[in-house]
Amino acid sequence: MWLCRIQFDSNFLLDITQFGVDLISFQDYRSVLVDRGEFRSKTTIFRIEGEALSEFMTKPVHDITMEYIQSIVDAGTEESQLLEFKGSGTESDEVNHWPWRADLSAVQTKARNSILDEVVAFANADGGVLLLGVNGSKQPPWIAEAISPIPKCADLADRLINIFSECVEPILPYLEVQGVANSSGTGVVFIRVNKSPGSPHRVIPTNRCTIRRGDKCRTMSMHEIHALV
Repeated sequence: MWLCRIQFDSNFLLDITQFGVDLISFQDYRSVLVDRGEFRSKTTIFRIEGEALSEFMTKPVHDITMEYIQSIVDAGTEESQLLEFKGSGTESDEVNHWPWRADLSAVQTKARNSILDEVVAFANADGGVLLLGVNGSKQPPWIAEAISPIPKCADLADRLINIFSECVEPILPYLEVQGVANSSGTGVVFIRVNKSPGSPHRVIPTNRCTIRRGDKCRTMSMHEIHALV
């Protein structure tokens, strides 16, 4: 089942349920609303629930383009159990960590640990997608607001692959990391991990086992760790 709630304003909420395998995209549905004169771009919020993000989890990584990422932003897609946004921020940003050191030579330690926490949390739960270079809203609902392109995103993706292999134990059995760049080489890093049969996984530098709960990454309790062992 694919459930998408589309909120036009504070007083009107339309629930749509689609069954089957060949599901229309959010963009296709938005086009239908436009044709009907029912779509208002400034007030529409797409709230994705249940298996609505299955396309993110199954779409071949080579089919992920900047246009596709932009369509997710344009739809006002909300963070969920399966989706997290991290903007590129600035070097002093305490929330959206700038991933590179100033000379673009290495990944900053604080950003590295934050990225590791998020991806391990997905692996210890239901899997999910982390988009680096997409700014989220500053208050609920936590929706995608804009692409904040990361320089040398393909190089960053390559470095992150090595970081995941060195800094997570046991090694994540299914992980995809892809730089999605525009013609100038700036863009978004797409990271996808499946629910892991080898959980619980641990972030070695911080000695943390994290897990995804709703739209948040949380430290696992001893009870949760024991339940997975």
